[in-house]
Amino acid sequence: MDDWWDFDISSDSTTLFMSTLTSLQAAPYAQSSLNVASTDGKSSKQLLLSQNLEITNIRVINSSSLMFVSFAQSGTEEQGKDMGWWKINTDGTGLTQLNRQPNEGGAGPGVWGPFNPYSQTSWSNFSRDGSLYTDGPFYGSLSGGALTSYASYGVTLVGWTTM
Repeated sequence: MDDWWDFDISSDSTTLFMSTLTSLQAAPYAQSSLNVASTDGKSSKQLLLSQNLEITNIRVINSSSLMFVSFAQSGTEEQGKDMGWWKINTDGTGLTQLNRQPNEGGAGPGVWGPFNPYSQTSWSNFSRDGSLYTDGPFYGSLSGGALTSYASYGVTLVGWTTM
């Protein structure tokens, strides 16, 4: 496995959120971290450090919460348990698993994320009222639970709107 990273920025452009997945030479073979830094470079801190989660993608939901995708480390006992969509508060508290397995709700491996590949604006991945997220042809509740299908495979959501 190669090292992997992703980032997103707060809607007011003052805060940078970063995820890093680092390969290790011995068990547990990988380590993930979520970090936050001010865009002026004056402050930074680690929100999460995990040897169970393999964090590959991160997005800002709103000013107080983030969402990320974790795949499980191959060959570990934790493999199925830590896989899925996760939510965490921007201060590092409230780590919550929203959807455990990629097959629950109909999504399959390879369909999961990453998030909208064309935009990082919050409405590209999250409903305007902050209650739903998208995963390709599926959507899910930010309160957790199975994904719901709304279209066939190969469809990519462009974004959410209001009427």
